[in-house]
Amino acid sequence: MEAKQLSELEIQNLFLNFLKDEPHPGVNNILKKAGYNLNSIERDIKTSIGQISFDLCFSHPKDNSIMALEIKGGRIIDKEEKQFSRYNNFDKQEYASNTGLAYDENTLFDTFIVANFENLDPLKSLVKKRYINLKYSVIDSQENKLNIDNRASTNVINTLHDKTNIFDVNEIIEIIHFDKETSPYEIAIKLLTQIDSIILSPSRNSFTVDEILSKAYCVDESVYKKVGSLVKTTAQNRILKLLKLASKIGYKDLLSWSKENKEWVINKSKLSHSTLKKARNNLLSHIEINGLGDKEENQLSMEDFGVE
Repeated sequence: MEAKQLSELEIQNLFLNFLKDEPHPGVNNILKKAGYNLNSIERDIKTSIGQISFDLCFSHPKDNSIMALEIKGGRIIDKEEKQFSRYNNFDKQEYASNTGLAYDENTLFDTFIVANFENLDPLKSLVKKRYINLKYSVIDSQENKLNIDNRASTNVINTLHDKTNIFDVNEIIEIIHFDKETSPYEIAIKLLTQIDSIILSPSRNSFTVDEILSKAYCVDESVYKKVGSLVKTTAQNRILKLLKLASKIGYKDLLSWSKENKEWVINKSKLSHSTLKKARNNLLSHIEINGLGDKEENQLSMEDFGVE
């Protein structure tokens, strides 16, 4: 069976599963059990050579070690040289200090690239030629089992390499629901799943934008708090565009916006399973054809939704 190449979002969620406070059936939280703590997700940190942002940064206080992880998935590695150069030359002590992590002369700080197996040769060539301070590994899955190459021989990768083949890829929990590569249609499906469940709840007559934002982007509040502000803003804007579109297309008879209370009010008098299904299908059909484009005028602004 041909190996499955994982997307950047899938790899990111995989590591977040490894770092969960509690395990779940199918995927063990082996990095958390080994003593690692999640510190940040795509958070911009100022350094003397410019902003540095890693997809994930986690640390092991007892072992005095830090792992900064950059995920490349299936992207062509030789197009990432500018970013690799920063990762190869930044001041690790300065980064740690500005992040709030402890750092001394004995701290082991690994800058690590994770990519799909299809990128092994270009990644290996690039690191060997120019970026010797970077470590790397490649990953894929076959018959739903993970395969992580351990050529880097770091504590993290060795821990994963020894145990990941027992994990079922299908059991990975999607902690972060979308990233910059996720299509508007895919985001809409995730968003409407949250909205529809609230609309159908007998005890609910309204919901806030923040409630949808927290559920539609990231299912774990403790993880969401560690996401960088720029990424949060981008995620919020994408969700708000979808909410604004829903208020004009599909859900306009089921939902109305209360500017005074800054919440969506559910029109229970027109609610039924058939009307909700029709609203969902109409909106998804529009997005599938037109994306987030909506030519209607006088739409609500971001400020109207109570989000700055």
